[in-house]
Amino acid sequence: MDIVAFVLSIANVIVLVAAGLTIRSYLSSYLIEKSRNLASKEDIEEITKKLEGVKSQFAQEAALLEKRRAVYENIAISMRVFIAGHPADDAQKDSFLSAYASAWLWAPDQLLTALNIFLELQKAIKNKTTSEAQRQLKGAFGEVILEMRKDVVSQQTNQRHENYTFVQF
Repeated sequence: MDIVAFVLSIANVIVLVAAGLTIRSYLSSYLIEKSRNLASKEDIEEITKKLEGVKSQFAQEAALLEKRRAVYENIAISMRVFIAGHPADDAQKDSFLSAYASAWLWAPDQLLTALNIFLELQKAIKNKTTSEAQRQLKGAFGEVILEMRKDVVSQQTNQRHENYTFVQF
């Protein structure tokens, strides 16, 4: 009986060792896989946060560009009151002042500089309708339009302020 008990004890030890090794191998593989999955999940979360940040920034920039376009359209339309041959009633003057105020909120410095040069020139030649005065004013006007184009369309535009054509009917 001692031999049978001894053999059974050895068999139990062997089974327990084999089971332990199997469980250890399984747990080790399981834990490694869980670690990989957790790392992947964390990586995906980080990538998702970065992607959402880029999308948010793009949406903000698109909204800003759209706002600038609207402001620039108002400026371009309302600036005509300064060119000879265009009507300049109080409503149109108010429209320009409103557009000018909006430009100070939304326009970049280069555009504000061009706009202020245009206004300074306008003050300097006020009530002068000579062809030279109007040529200078139209050139400054075209420069403002060009700066708006550069801001919302492309800095690399091939257009020049001289290309802006004034039409009078």
